[in-house]
Amino acid sequence: MRSHLNKTNAWMLVVGLAALLAACQDSTTPPAEPTEQPAGEQLETAQQALTDPAGPNYLAIGGPFADLLDEAGEPDAPAARLVNGGNGITAGSANEFGWVVVGPTGTLTFLDDDGRPKLGMLRNVIENKRVDFITLGERRVTNDTTQSAWLVGGEDGRVQFINQQGEPETQLAAQVYTSGEAVTAGAYSVGAEQWFIGNDAGFVTSLNNELTVVTNDGVTFGGDAISALTANTDAASAVRVFAAAGAKGAYLPGGTSFEFADGAVVSAASSADGKLVIGTVDGRVAMADFEAMTESPTWLDALDGAAVNEIIYNGTEWLILGDLGRARLLGSDGQLVGEVAELGSAASLETAQWAKDRWLVGTSDSLVLDVSPTLELNLDYQRPLGDADATDATTAKELALVVGEGGKYAIVTDRGESMSGVKSIPSGADLHTAAWSGTTFIIGGVGGEAYIVDEAGELVSDKLELLDGRDIHTAAWSGNVWLVAGEEGYVQRVRPDGAIVAQAEQLDGFERINHARWSGLEWIVVGTNTGKGAFRLINGDGTPKIDTGDLNGIPNVLAAEWNGREWLVGGTDGFVQVVSAAGVPRTMAGSLVPVLAGSDIHSIEFHGGQYLVAGDRGLVRIVNNNLRSPAPPVVAAGFERVVAARWTRPRGFGQGECLTSERCYVGECIGGSIQAGFCCDSSCDQPCESCVGSETGGEDGVCAPLPADAEPVQGSCEAADASTCGLTGLCDGAGECALFGADVECQPSACSDGAVSPAGLCDGEGACVVAESSPCAPYVGCDGDACATVCSSADDCVEGYICDAGECVVEPEEMPEPEPEPEPEGCCAVVRPPHVPTPLGLLVIGLIGLLRRRRA
Repeated sequence: MRSHLNKTNAWMLVVGLAALLAACQDSTTPPAEPTEQPAGEQLETAQQALTDPAGPNYLAIGGPFADLLDEAGEPDAPAARLVNGGNGITAGSANEFGWVVVGPTGTLTFLDDDGRPKLGMLRNVIENKRVDFITLGERRVTNDTTQSAWLVGGEDGRVQFINQQGEPETQLAAQVYTSGEAVTAGAYSVGAEQWFIGNDAGFVTSLNNELTVVTNDGVTFGGDAISALTANTDAASAVRVFAAAGAKGAYLPGGTSFEFADGAVVSAASSADGKLVIGTVDGRVAMADFEAMTESPTWLDALDGAAVNEIIYNGTEWLILGDLGRARLLGSDGQLVGEVAELGSAASLETAQWAKDRWLVGTSDSLVLDVSPTLELNLDYQRPLGDADATDATTAKELALVVGEGGKYAIVTDRGESMSGVKSIPSGADLHTAAWSGTTFIIGGVGGEAYIVDEAGELVSDKLELLDGRDIHTAAWSGNVWLVAGEEGYVQRVRPDGAIVAQAEQLDGFERINHARWSGLEWIVVGTNTGKGAFRLINGDGTPKIDTGDLNGIPNVLAAEWNGREWLVGGTDGFVQVVSAAGVPRTMAGSLVPVLAGSDIHSIEFHGGQYLVAGDRGLVRIVNNNLRSPAPPVVAAGFERVVAARWTRPRGFGQGECLTSERCYVGECIGGSIQAGFCCDSSCDQPCESCVGSETGGEDGVCAPLPADAEPVQGSCEAADASTCGLTGLCDGAGECALFGADVECQPSACSDGAVSPAGLCDGEGACVVAESSPCAPYVGCDGDACATVCSSADDCVEGYICDAGECVVEPEEMPEPEPEPEPEGCCAVVRPPHVPTPLGLLVIGLIGLLRRRRA
């Protein structure tokens, strides 16, 4: 028993500690995007979440792709991740435990083989100086054992060790070059058990495992910066290190440098399996035996002129990474494999890891790309417009409309799957915007061309010519009309059937309006004017409410959103700012907040008390009302610009957020608060139906019946007496007021005039059903509401019955008298009196009596 209690207590202690740690972690709200990020600045995403198959989710549109995001902004199956806090990646290296990536601000992240951070937060190295290289080697921990370790180095001549678990060794850091020369390259020599580093003054220095200088050779390269170092992995080899300084190469220690022919300038080098591969700033590569590289190797054009940044070997092939997002494979035979691949955006590719039979590639803009062995991005996304890029999307209930280049548009499900197929407007002009009214869509774009579209994707209007022929960039529905806006600050209102409410008007202070939103009372339009962000509020009748306001610090405002209390606007460089309902920007210190890692914001969507912001590089991020983020940005929709990220249950419709009923296009606003208000998906005005999930057992915002026997939540069911078989006053579980059921007595039983009537029962449909009366025979009277069951005389019985011992029985029939026997005739006749027994008869009678006694 004691053992069991000890185990139980220990288990409770573990659970308690886990809960405490979880609570501490959840209570931490990191800064949104500080300009300097200290160690532990923010939690990285630990595990990719999956969207709810039943929805709702966010539908993200970017490039030709559509992807689903869950409520935390996580994609279904990401093909990229943002790592290292968005600070950038300059180098990386992997061992058996994980993959270290380092960046230009001295930050480090340790990743697993899916590109997810393992340590939970950023680490700092070389005193937050720029890191230019990382190299993997070994450190002897005892006389007989070694452990893998990394050496990083960079700005200000600093180097530092990182242990095999990705943790910086704070006690093993040094400033090797006190004159401030940057450390530009590094390598580990197995045979010498030494680390070699090169600097931007042409010195190559060897260090021991305590980071003490062993040798320092500055003669070989005559002052040219060291651009590449790599060591022979053969411990028995006399040649240990190959070094390059731009156009020069040499084997160290003690080697003489040579200059490469054909204008080659070396930018990267790598070695494995006795081979040496070098790359140049103009995209060429060459392979040779490690000790046989010469000034005139056989060059291959690998990257179409883009500089080679890194070369990684996976055991069978070399991956050549370069500028402009270019990559190429080099076979172990020294021949190029396949064509040049362009991965992600045009950012430089800086590092890679081979894991789970595919490449993870790190870019200079902090993305980790998931790449197939043949160098194709692992994209498993819907393509709503085929190969055409999408430019905008709007969601309706359980469907969405996507518009894009070449006048293409399509109706898709709320999971991005095609419903209508790809369609096109007659002119083929680019479409820029789409908006939903509750019954129809409006789409518009180049030259003011617009159309009304139904839910099946069919054009239901002729061509609309809006904004006096100027490009349309946005449209927003007010509950009555659309406001269409675009180039040169022009706006115009349009009815649901396409009828124009008024002629186009130009708003002062705009070169272009990028986006419009409706708050329930007015629109906000945002855009740009002479290099400054601009916004303006417009009343429902189209009249301006305030003068155009400037947003200094956001040169171009690209998106706006209303949260029920105030506006959030955002745009250039990932900055957002709050604007009050009265149209006053927040002017306190720090009012401009960077939330998207320096990427322009193109979409802001409010849901559940949080904003989802999305934009360039495919970045999306959840931002709380206080403009702080629970997690760093993630990547969606093909790493290019996310032009729209829309909640699949949009505001104004079922389950959309609301503050007042004016925000709901179909049903009422339930809750009526910023955090809790939501629209019902129908009028839902019957006593026994509700849109509140806690009342129906379903989802908030979906009208559903109350459970059986629940009390009505609106109005009443006007309970009736059971004798009417009418309403019980409760609900029937199917959305109607319940009627008394078939087991309810609606009329009591009764007896009169020698007949009894049984109790009446309700039929469950509002009627009382009473069976026919039945007579009390053989009794003629009643005993209360039942027939009598005793008698005292024949008068208590029906005709033909008599009262016998208190019971009505059938009256017996009278027996006829027997006829006398005829007398004998003649002289010998003996006259005896009738019925006098003879002596023989008496004897027989006596015998019979005796026998009966004996049997008894």
